[in-house]
Amino acid sequence: MLKQYFSGRSAFAKNIIALVSATALAQVINFGFNILLARIYSPTDFGVLSVFLSLVSFAMVVSAGKYDIALVTAHNTDEAKGLTSLGLVITLITAICILFASWLVYTIPIGFYQQNEVRKWFYFIPVSLILLSGFQVLWMWNVREKRFKNISFIRPLEAFVNNGLCIFLKGYKAFGLLIGSLSGQFVSASIITVISLSKDGKGIFFNQIKTLKNLSLKYIHFPRVNILQGFLDTLQMGIVVLVGANYFSAAEIGFYSMCLRVLMAPTRLISLPLTHVFFAEASEQYREGKDIYPLVKRIAYQAGLWLMAIPIVLIIAGPWLFKIVFGAQWMEAGVYAAILSPWIFLDMIRAPISQVASIVGKQHKVLIISLVSNALLVISLVGGIWYGLNFKTILVLISASQSVVCVYLISVIFKMSHPQKI
Repeated sequence: MLKQYFSGRSAFAKNIIALVSATALAQVINFGFNILLARIYSPTDFGVLSVFLSLVSFAMVVSAGKYDIALVTAHNTDEAKGLTSLGLVITLITAICILFASWLVYTIPIGFYQQNEVRKWFYFIPVSLILLSGFQVLWMWNVREKRFKNISFIRPLEAFVNNGLCIFLKGYKAFGLLIGSLSGQFVSASIITVISLSKDGKGIFFNQIKTLKNLSLKYIHFPRVNILQGFLDTLQMGIVVLVGANYFSAAEIGFYSMCLRVLMAPTRLISLPLTHVFFAEASEQYREGKDIYPLVKRIAYQAGLWLMAIPIVLIIAGPWLFKIVFGAQWMEAGVYAAILSPWIFLDMIRAPISQVASIVGKQHKVLIISLVSNALLVISLVGGIWYGLNFKTILVLISASQSVVCVYLISVIFKMSHPQKI
């Protein structure tokens, strides 16, 4: 299907096929293990892990200074190598700062998540940050070099290590999930480091301070706009967990976490590979002065075609499917999935084409829309808590408001990618 759809762009098609095939394998592994993990870990265990991962996600917004995005669009290879080094250096500095902040929380002490087990895990945040952010920077470098076949196997291996250890450590409850997650991250980061070293040497890891300073100033518009944009994107997916953990039960947060695990599987299966390949291809076409609108339209329509069955099935039979697949204790997660599926579906169409703003230098337009989107999300969440609404009703408000914003944002990206409308 991919080859037929991208006929005439054989290299592009092969790149997508390589990533999609490997990511599909990873998702099959994850989904298969999730069925088992859901029966040996409780919703509360998943709820604690989701709070930790949300905290790491917020730290990752600034961890590489968003220079991992800049390196893909850099004008030449030398600058891209320098930006890769810069991203890794900023990651290390950010991790050290978070390590110090964690020490302060324990030493003063600061009343932060006092009633949640995640409070014991703060020292693991900088560890996870280095592994995830370092991997992301090197992944984007290899995306720029279009080494999709070389790196595609990493995701399945990570999934196997992560989930396998979670099963082995089931007696440790939530901590077992944490160790499995960190181990998978370590394997991915180690492998992509070895691949990058073997093909590029130490040049992408080390650069003169003067070079890094000059590049940081030349590409300063990326952190100026994209850090705030990244924060807003992370806030959109993480605020429900971080704020909700203080007002709703750990089990409810666990249901929400499992719901997102299932809903985001198609994102990793289809949207994420399309995003990486699209970003590299569209950046190259734009640098060559070509019209990227046909590519944007093709990717968005194809993502919608592949994914449209998901919300239909979940709305009709979500709770029943979760009960059958994961066990009776997870039926409530199926209710959450049915509520959120329209929003997640539209967001999965938006995700592959979202980097158009960075490519054409119109990030501020998307930033404004994201500000409005997050304002609506916060109003729905905080307003719902203020008025004593239950968790499901709050999710309905969030899903409805975010769906409307997604439709509008997709239309803006389409216009932005068209030369006559930039």
